[in-house]
Amino acid sequence: MKRLLVLLLVFAAGAYAGAAYLLGGQAREQYFSLLKDHERSGFASLSNRYYERGFLSSRAATLVEVSVPDAGSGEAAAKTRTVRFTVRHELRHGPLPGLLGGGSLAPALADMESVVEPGEPGDDVAKLFTEIPELAQSRSELRVGFSGVIEGAQTVPAFAREKEGERLAWGGLRLDLVHEPMTGALRGRVSAPDLSLASDRGSVRLEGLASSFDLVEAMPFLYVGRLDSSVASINMTQPDAESVLVTDVRAASDSSCDGTVAGYLQKLDIAAVRYGDAAFGPLSCDIEARNLDALALSEFQTRLRLLAAAGPETLSAQAGELYLTLFSKLLAGKPELRISRLRIGTARGDLTGSMQVRSDAPAGQAAVNPLLLLPYVQAEAELTAAEELLVGLLGLDAGGQVQAAPDAGADVLGRERFRQQVEPLLARGLLTRDGANITARASLSQGRLTVNGQPMPLF
Repeated sequence: MKRLLVLLLVFAAGAYAGAAYLLGGQAREQYFSLLKDHERSGFASLSNRYYERGFLSSRAATLVEVSVPDAGSGEAAAKTRTVRFTVRHELRHGPLPGLLGGGSLAPALADMESVVEPGEPGDDVAKLFTEIPELAQSRSELRVGFSGVIEGAQTVPAFAREKEGERLAWGGLRLDLVHEPMTGALRGRVSAPDLSLASDRGSVRLEGLASSFDLVEAMPFLYVGRLDSSVASINMTQPDAESVLVTDVRAASDSSCDGTVAGYLQKLDIAAVRYGDAAFGPLSCDIEARNLDALALSEFQTRLRLLAAAGPETLSAQAGELYLTLFSKLLAGKPELRISRLRIGTARGDLTGSMQVRSDAPAGQAAVNPLLLLPYVQAEAELTAAEELLVGLLGLDAGGQVQAAPDAGADVLGRERFRQQVEPLLARGLLTRDGANITARASLSQGRLTVNGQPMPLF
């Protein structure tokens, strides 16, 4: 019986080793497939340095080359130089890649752990690793499933450095993601707890940076879905100037693609902004775009990547034409733009507003002369401000200093300017008074502008 058990164990081990070797071949194919897909991405290029295949595990190295602007001046500033570094990988073959690595025992095609190493001694990346040795602890861990799904996590450790009177503190970073090549889905989350830079010229500190995304590649390089980002606080100080503190910043984007038509809705919310002793908030705004040509956006992204890969000089020379082509194609799709939920809260009252713009311009019209678009644009806008807010704005001194509380002299000046500048517009009906608020409404149709129903010349 013992002899039979030993034979079974030997057979199982041999079968596992054979399966692992076969899956190692598939892992190798996945590795080179990923390299090919991202061989040239913008200013970066990837290439294989070596791939050493074994029975239960393999080793590989990827050379990353990034084109960055030259630090010189004059003509040299327009030139680029190449920064190189190596990413070394340790691949553990399935069907149970975590068996040797001490990780999860869930079945998978392969696990891959990667680390970044500097290039030649004395180059920029090597100097960076010398100054910040904590970067050597950065890790990337990926798991490739049998279905091709890639799950991974990237961590960059925290560090703090002080040099020549400047202090940089980095709280670290973590990226978790899931990529489904078959569907083009990309999901994940990024978090960075703290980032600060301080010197005798001032300081900037960001706390609680986080972002999550759930996207799908609807067309080549056109990703749509949900994206949420937030920053707990942004604090900026400068000697002999008012400090700025922004708290609870939240941004959300919902985009979609229906056939060849794309659209998005972006929301921005800021709890409060403090400038010196003055406080503002909450602040909010929604921006929505409809009827966008998805194919034009995809082609734009594709061409932009190709131009970026060709270098900054090529990108700079052809960027204008690229954006004009995109603008013309988007206009041909009769796009709509809406701004709503615009609100700026202040101690003197709120500023609120909305706007809607539609275009029925024929294809190619924008490329001839943008002014020819006016007859095809339909637009409506409304802006409402508390009367006390307008008085406060009109009472600002010549330097534009914000008053933390109503100042007697500024209040008198503001009310006098309100009487001279705003009251005549109210009398003419170009503005309306709705209780304690002043409202302006304007519309543009068939090249004619009206303000509160009264025609106004455009030029």
